[in-house]
Amino acid sequence: MNLTPGVQIVSIEHIKVGERCRKDVGDLEGLAASIRDVGLLHPIGIKCDGTLIYGGRRLAAAKLNGDAEIMANVLDLSDGVRQENDENELRKDLLPSEKAAIAKALKAKYGDRRKVSGETRDPGNCPDRKEIPKGKETRQVIAVQAGFSSTREMERVEKVVNQGTEELIDAMDKGEISPSGAAKVAEAPPAKQRAAVEKVKAGKSRTASNGRATAKSLESASKEAHDWFGKLIRYADKIVAGRVEFESMRKAFQDRLQKAKDQLVALEMACK
Repeated sequence: MNLTPGVQIVSIEHIKVGERCRKDVGDLEGLAASIRDVGLLHPIGIKCDGTLIYGGRRLAAAKLNGDAEIMANVLDLSDGVRQENDENELRKDLLPSEKAAIAKALKAKYGDRRKVSGETRDPGNCPDRKEIPKGKETRQVIAVQAGFSSTREMERVEKVVNQGTEELIDAMDKGEISPSGAAKVAEAPPAKQRAAVEKVKAGKSRTASNGRATAKSLESASKEAHDWFGKLIRYADKIVAGRVEFESMRKAFQDRLQKAKDQLVALEMACK
């Protein structure tokens, strides 16, 4: 089997599941139902020879549904080293654990260029060494090709994948916990890892609830302010109207007062 790189429909029976994939796929019923209802939202990843790189749960769920074919991203891991500014959209969509699976496949492909006891390992053990630019560390090139921003991020994600529980890995993939935070949690026993994940989820739930409550309070305050502003406008209108009426009455009074003064002067003149 020699597939052309790219997204395509692949026969499930031709996909080879190797040691790199997780053995515990967990409960598949929900995922299988989702695939039946809305289809496969994220393709699995395989090599050109059909070896599975990532998406083991999706593949297992498709098999559970009795599907004969599945959408897959076929990755040519024999390509030369990509430039560091590669903006391949495929890799942007990969989950952290999927990037770690690609990094693991690349490590097996490139071998180990590090020195052992002062001697470089036999190039024959590293058939793809020529693809690593001179002066570059193998892990740096692997991090770039797998889609990581740095070797440090790659190492953190690998730590989570290798030492973390399924719950912790899933939380990292969903963005509920950062790779750096998940790597620290992965150092704890499984029970404490699960407790930490539940605590983070509960905290996010409370934050979301508080956010909704705050939004509701702001909406209520905004409505109250709008009502008071309306009342203020109406009160101001009454004041203006009352001032106009007062000015009119004052002018009329002054006119009548002046008329009375004129009449009084005329009466005094007549009496003389």
